[in-house]
Amino acid sequence: MNGQVFSLPGPRGLGAIRFLPKVRRDRLGLLQKLFQNYGEVVGMRTWRRDLVILNSHRAAMHVLVDEADRYEKGMGLRDLGRYLGGGLLTNDGASWKKQRQTASSSLDQRATEAWAGVTIHRASQMISRWRACGESATPAEVSSDLDVLSVSIATEVMLGVPSRGEAARLAKNFGKLSRYAMGSAFSLLPWPRWGRASTLASKRIAKLIRRDVDSVFGRAVTARDRGESASCPSGRSMGDMSRDEFASLLFAAYDTTSSTIAWTLQLLSLHREKLKLCVEEIDRVVGDSPVSHGALKRLVYVRAVFSEVFRLFPPVWVIPRRALREDWIAGYRIRPGTEVLISVFSIHRDPHMWEKPDEFSPERFLSSQGRGSYLPFGLGPRNCVGAAVGMLECLATLAVILKSLDPVSVLQELPAPEPLLSLRPRKPIQLIFRPRGSVRQTSPHSSTCLKYS
Repeated sequence: MNGQVFSLPGPRGLGAIRFLPKVRRDRLGLLQKLFQNYGEVVGMRTWRRDLVILNSHRAAMHVLVDEADRYEKGMGLRDLGRYLGGGLLTNDGASWKKQRQTASSSLDQRATEAWAGVTIHRASQMISRWRACGESATPAEVSSDLDVLSVSIATEVMLGVPSRGEAARLAKNFGKLSRYAMGSAFSLLPWPRWGRASTLASKRIAKLIRRDVDSVFGRAVTARDRGESASCPSGRSMGDMSRDEFASLLFAAYDTTSSTIAWTLQLLSLHREKLKLCVEEIDRVVGDSPVSHGALKRLVYVRAVFSEVFRLFPPVWVIPRRALREDWIAGYRIRPGTEVLISVFSIHRDPHMWEKPDEFSPERFLSSQGRGSYLPFGLGPRNCVGAAVGMLECLATLAVILKSLDPVSVLQELPAPEPLLSLRPRKPIQLIFRPRGSVRQTSPHSSTCLKYS
């Protein structure tokens, strides 16, 4: 690789070396600092690779939409593919296009209704445990419970069989694998990957994941062959899905919706004026009836709340690509093999595009403010195929929770975000859930600006 990166704005020499520890310790802070110091296109050279970091919606559109064929999926996703196989999340090329078409066609009206129905049922079971914890003032393990919920829902909808303990193990091991994959992707030291202890550990975790994926997938195949199970709730037949594809989609389900719902509950528990507006809308739309798929479509303010959480804590905080052919971005030459990182986190907090970008303000999504710089699920032909289903699961889960329970925060501030393959709370979110109306109303926060513990 020659010196083309040095024509780009970015840290050089000792300045670049000073940035390297932050790649491990504070990736989000590093992205923000690079954006502030160097602008929308930043170049860095490391021992292992040349990096170009893009911090503007215009540059993101170029790579993800206008010249998408010049790029393939980049670091992080490639590392994950070594462990999950060639599913939709990690695959590329002609086989990916076929998987994409199959997945898109399967997410029809029947599938979304099935997803909503399974979510409402499983979320209702989960809050029964949270209610019991609240009676003894015991905090519920919100983060881990929601991880298991997401895996359970995806398994049941895609395969038509419930989890028999696999969901809890998969959620735990998916979290470990995400940490290993991101650590490997952002490693800047020149020693071989096979010699790292973390690589050996990730292989052990991948083996455990394969065991549980094979267990539930095999059980679904056996039930189908014996005629012992109904068709999948989504209407998609088992013959349309490979084991790798199932593993990839299951990981994607785990890695997005659960953390988004956890962030949302924590934010609403700290900003009770926003919580009140959510509860009032749910009461008005749902009334005394059970939560239903039809009601979810009418939750305008609750949807705005999730849109704001997606902005602040985007499920895809950085989009990795690798240049296949020469390209030009904002007048800078990009050679084949260059790793390109689109910083969704920086784009979503650009003060030139968003008013008070560090404040929690769902009301901004009741207007068109900032919509042009919004890409929580990517853009273009490789955007998240399950974005609509993910939003539906978020709406259904929150509606079920807030219809009967009031979340009370154990913390006075948000836990800091940890940038793994998605933005997850660095500390597990714990909340006490009390019956609605039993919590003494407190004064709302004087500021909606985010503060982290």
